[in-house]
Amino acid sequence: MNLTPEQWTERSTALAQALSRVALGDRAAFATLYQATRSHLFGVILRINPDRGTAEDVLQEAYVNVWRAAQSFDGERSQPLTWLTSIARNRAIDSLRRRKTEVATVSTTAADGNDDEGDDMLTRMPSDAPGPLELLQQAAR
Repeated sequence: MNLTPEQWTERSTALAQALSRVALGDRAAFATLYQATRSHLFGVILRINPDRGTAEDVLQEAYVNVWRAAQSFDGERSQPLTWLTSIARNRAIDSLRRRKTEVATVSTTAADGNDDEGDDMLTRMPSDAPGPLELLQQAAR
């Protein structure tokens, strides 16, 4: 059911007015919009990405997108909170995709259960014993 702007609640009307002022670069309107919607959008993001630190970063990205794209909000197509929620949801999904493509950090600490600090595998690796390539060359001779 798609309501026309005349059928919106007072809250939706106020959010739409704030968005139209944000589109003109009004920082006070942006602060008002942020105060009115941050907890809802943060909840949406947390459901998708449960890591609180990452969710906070995603929320910031979402509001940066809102600031940049406020002029593209069309009240005939959706209500303000629906539009804002879709931005937050898309940012959260994008953050999950980015995380899947990030290179994992490799530890050089031995995972043998030994809790000795400073047990760096790179310091233990050099050996005088022949490596696989040398053994292969020896066998070929």
